[in-house]
Amino acid sequence: MKNRIIGRMETEFSKASRYNSISEKNRRPYSVFESLKNYEDLAMELVELKTKLHEANVKGGMLQKIFLLAELKTEANKLQNLDCAEGLVTSRYDSTETIKTAEMTVEVRDAIVLGLQDRIVAIEEELDQFNHETVIAGV
Repeated sequence: MKNRIIGRMETEFSKASRYNSISEKNRRPYSVFESLKNYEDLAMELVELKTKLHEANVKGGMLQKIFLLAELKTEANKLQNLDCAEGLVTSRYDSTETIKTAEMTVEVRDAIVLGLQDRIVAIEEELDQFNHETVIAGV
């Protein structure tokens, strides 16, 4: 439901953006003011939904898992970008050569990232199960 609302918000803002300034010879298919009003209404609907979801997550004890999930994803992303180059490395900018050594090898890094991804999947499955079983009034 949250993603549907966000998609509708994007559509409304796209209308406002696309049709605000047009040639005088063209017909304006959508009112910019109406599209922005729809966007604001959808934003309020999204706020209400997010509030209900947050309250359900608090009551269900899922907040820690949600926060952990975000941190694991950030860590995995950062690790994937960690420079693990070893040996003779040529700079792509000025062709200088440097011999590098890495404390963490690419194989170790990739294994750590794989472990993080396994934890991420497990938490996502647990959250999906909670979301599937939890009924939120008015949603």
